[in-house]
Amino acid sequence: MPVLGQTIQWNGIVTWVVVIVVVAVLLSVVLVWIRRSIVADDPPMTSGIAFGPAELDAMLERGELTPDEHQRAREKMLAKMVGTQAPPPTDETPPPPALPADAAPLDGPEHPDAPPPADPPDKPVS
Repeated sequence: MPVLGQTIQWNGIVTWVVVIVVVAVLLSVVLVWIRRSIVADDPPMTSGIAFGPAELDAMLERGELTPDEHQRAREKMLAKMVGTQAPPPTDETPPPPALPADAAPLDGPEHPDAPPPADPPDKPVS
């Protein structure tokens, strides 16, 4: 704190303010450059939609979707795009997946060679 009669040396203060402003500007330029280089590596989105009917068709062609799944997903997607509600699902439930021929029945023991569970005792053991 300056004492009465002393002068403040503005040269030192102005120099440090200029140094801080220059460093801040350079840092922001470097950050913008880094961000642009990262964003440039991202693939461009087609027509502003990240996932659309074309991607669904490609998934169907690759075998990632069944035709039924593809149709249901396409109807829902198009309904959202148009702004209407998707048609309600039909009452048809898909059949359960088929079990392999060597699969054990679901109500049978998990391990056929395992002994049956022990019966609980009728009266407490003393």
